[in-house]
Amino acid sequence: MAIVDEIKQALRGAGEQLKKDLWRPEDDQFLQARAEDLARLEVKALAATNPAKKKGFQAAANDVIAHVKAVALIRIEVARDHLVDLVGRIFMEKVLPALIKLLPALLAL
Repeated sequence: MAIVDEIKQALRGAGEQLKKDLWRPEDDQFLQARAEDLARLEVKALAATNPAKKKGFQAAANDVIAHVKAVALIRIEVARDHLVDLVGRIFMEKVLPALIKLLPALLAL
């Protein structure tokens, strides 16, 4: 069962890394700026008396949200690639050698 524990630990570590990959400490300024943008646009939309301007502010807010989502999706895609690589390495380094060791016993059956 040692191999199972090693694989489980590697996957747990990958999950922890995924969380860290989404937003890093250096992203605080980016997230702060986008939050401020959204707050300003909300205030402007609420104050707008012209329906076209109100829609414009709401559209701009949607663009800000889409931008943040795009950054998050890019980060998730990069993290996914790292996870796929990790699973491949685990298979090649841990699972495959264990299966090769079992092969003679299986052939003897």
